[in-house]
Amino acid sequence: MDPAQPTSLEQKITDSKKLVSQAIYDLRNLPHGLSTDYVADLGLARAIEHELEMICKSGDQETAFQTEGDAYRLDKQQEMIIYRIVQETLNNILKQAASRKIIIHLQYRPDEFTLSITDNGKGFDLTLLNHSTSYGLGIKNMHNRARLMGARFQISSTLGEGTNVLVTVPLANI
Repeated sequence: MDPAQPTSLEQKITDSKKLVSQAIYDLRNLPHGLSTDYVADLGLARAIEHELEMICKSGDQETAFQTEGDAYRLDKQQEMIIYRIVQETLNNILKQAASRKIIIHLQYRPDEFTLSITDNGKGFDLTLLNHSTSYGLGIKNMHNRARLMGARFQISSTLGEGTNVLVTVPLANI
């Protein structure tokens, strides 16, 4: 028997577990992802916290949810857009980042609301976003969504260290 074979088999089992975990996550969140009332009823912070709880239950990632400042509600449409950005970012992390930790931080300031999503995954080369029509389409969509509500969208990534997505909504737009 080839000594490399058990490693290959172990890798297939690990990959299969990840696929099953992702499928379960996607199925559980399908009804929530389709309903615009979901975020309005729960509130943005609780809806995001629920997303992280589902990811954590899969056992592949450690998650942290942090808030800072006195929480306030955003416009219903803005909360939905931010929630969609969170969903897209989490989807990208789960499918591509190979991260072990995801941190979401909401900061409620008197002059602005800030969302930060950080992972410790493999990161990627941001210059690829400018040189391909299909690569980074989800990121481009997030940027456009943020711009529609007058928010700033920033993404930074370092190969081997991870990625950070930052959305800042000025108070004048809340």
